[in-house]
Amino acid sequence: FKFSKSKNLTSSTKGGGGGGGGGGGGDSVSESSEEEDIEFDLENKKKSKKNKMQLEEQQFGSEQPKTADDFEKLLLSSSQHSYVWIQYMAFWLGNSMLDKARETAKRALQRIDPSKAKDKFDVWVAYMNMENTFGTRETFTSVFKNALEYNDKKQIYFQAIRIFVQSKDEKMVEELYKSLISKFKSSKSVWTKYSIHLFRSDKPKEARATLARALQSLPQRKHISFICKFAQLEYRYGQPELGRTMFENLISTYPRRIDIHTIYIDQEVRLGNVDKVRTLYDRVTTLALTTKKMKFLLKKYLQFEQKHGTSETVENVKQKAVDYVEKSSK
Repeated sequence: FKFSKSKNLTSSTKGGGGGGGGGGGGDSVSESSEEEDIEFDLENKKKSKKNKMQLEEQQFGSEQPKTADDFEKLLLSSSQHSYVWIQYMAFWLGNSMLDKARETAKRALQRIDPSKAKDKFDVWVAYMNMENTFGTRETFTSVFKNALEYNDKKQIYFQAIRIFVQSKDEKMVEELYKSLISKFKSSKSVWTKYSIHLFRSDKPKEARATLARALQSLPQRKHISFICKFAQLEYRYGQPELGRTMFENLISTYPRRIDIHTIYIDQEVRLGNVDKVRTLYDRVTTLALTTKKMKFLLKKYLQFEQKHGTSETVENVKQKAVDYVEKSSK
């Protein structure tokens, strides 16, 4: 449902969830969470639209509810599904009945079982989105504070920030990040999202200042993974040469961290720097690594050459693999 102010109540629930959304424990520098943070692109929007259509088919069948009675009948069998409640809210908003939409949101939060944490969370997000679009700052703040009481606080902050990013309220975004950072100084995900926001807002200097602040606040065990993520942001939004320098510094300190090597290589692949990628693969495959790690790297190297190289470069990698097997068997 689209509304008069071109808002969708569920538009900010990407990456949500009622439970634990963490600050990134340990030293892992996997790209998966980074991709989740920064790839808010057309592909995600296509998936969201497809998921919405599937939900409509599952919940509404062949006919969409058209009246309040239709929704009430549907809720007799689907009261635990946030999607139905949110569309019911949208129905009231479409009829310019904000108070009824609020009542529906409150009913949903009362009726949905606590075990359905994701559904309750989605209703809270829709409720906040509704108040930001159709209510006042005071009504939004009231719902936001209540949402903090009943949900994972960090996730509610993230969703509130998404709402204000989408409504282009930079002042509120900054205020929320300031509050969020003060409460979760040791959370890697908080610092990562804030850094992403600054880069996307064309504030690279502020983002780089944030790197220093983050390293002062984050526990030592999270430093490597945060620096690695920040280097990726330089490749995406800032200056690739700075990101390259950060990766080189990490590798010089942790030469056998294959996870760092592969993420570094992936950034160069995205830029289309074929010669640089070869140089990096050639370097890392000369290290004294376990058989498992070497097989992994040589397989990636071969796949790269099969896609970007020539028959000669493909054969060169195959020969590297043969040489490695012969050397390790001695």
